[in-house]
Amino acid sequence: MKTAELDRALQAGLKVLRMPAIRNCYKEMADQARRESKSFERFLSELVTHEQQTRHTNRIQRWLRDSRLPLYKHLIPLTADGCRT
Repeated sequence: MKTAELDRALQAGLKVLRMPAIRNCYKEMADQARRESKSFERFLSELVTHEQQTRHTNRIQRWLRDSRLPLYKHLIPLTADGCRT
C-alpha cells in the first residue's frame, strides 16, 4: 500500500473509531518516534496516553460548560465564626 493510501485508510479508521486526538497528531508523533528510535510499543503507548489525556480534558470542559456555573467565582474568606475577614 502506498503512503498516501495508507494515510487515507488510517485517517478513515481513526475517524470511525472516534479517536480524534490520535488522528490529529499521529504523523508528528510517528516522526518523533523514528528520530528518537523508540519501540513500536513506546510509540503506541504515547499515542494512547495522548488520546486519554485529551478525552479527560475535553470531558472536564464539557462538564463545566454543561454545569453553567460561573467559571471565575471566588468564595470570600470566612473566619471560624462565619464572619468575613
